[in-house]
Amino acid sequence: CVCVCATAAGGCRGRTLTLLPYGSVMLPFVHALDRAQQMFDARAYLHWYARFGCCAADVELALETARQVVREYGLE
Repeated sequence: CVCVCATAAGGCRGRTLTLLPYGSVMLPFVHALDRAQQMFDARAYLHWYARFGCCAADVELALETARQVVREYGLE
């Protein structure tokens, strides 16, 4: 899954990306990533991220990092 982490004190402190490189796991991940990108493009839920200290740039970076991993596995 892709996770942008916010600390209790606020502010985005880190990002984690955990994937298992198996086709049966990666293909649903690619679908979820596509859906997350569509939602981000529509600016859905960004107010919730902002509430916990993450900005749109943090979400964009997380999505791009995930896309890069997908490209490296040759699934895009």
